[in-house]
Amino acid sequence: MAKPQTTPYPIRLSKDLRDNLEQRAASHNRSLHAEIIYRLTESLHMDDLSTMDGLQDSELNDLTNKTMMSIYEELRSLRKQINSKEFARRLIKQGFSPISE
Repeated sequence: MAKPQTTPYPIRLSKDLRDNLEQRAASHNRSLHAEIIYRLTESLHMDDLSTMDGLQDSELNDLTNKTMMSIYEELRSLRKQINSKEFARRLIKQGFSPISE
């Protein structure tokens, strides 16, 4: 699986903020970089949740239905791929042995 591409972005932090983040990173066994990424990601998730709190029930139901349909379609597509002979050939070519029942 390909590693997601990252883009460097220099950031200036006050000493106090950096020290605080470094302490928290150490307590979570993370690097300073990993702690910053984790906290930014969590912040974005919280924003997404706040946006969803403002939705009306009908909007939330529509969003849920669309999400479920998207998941269902993705599962159907994956099931077709897994059941295909070409998929089996690729697995065998990569060294997986066929299951014998």
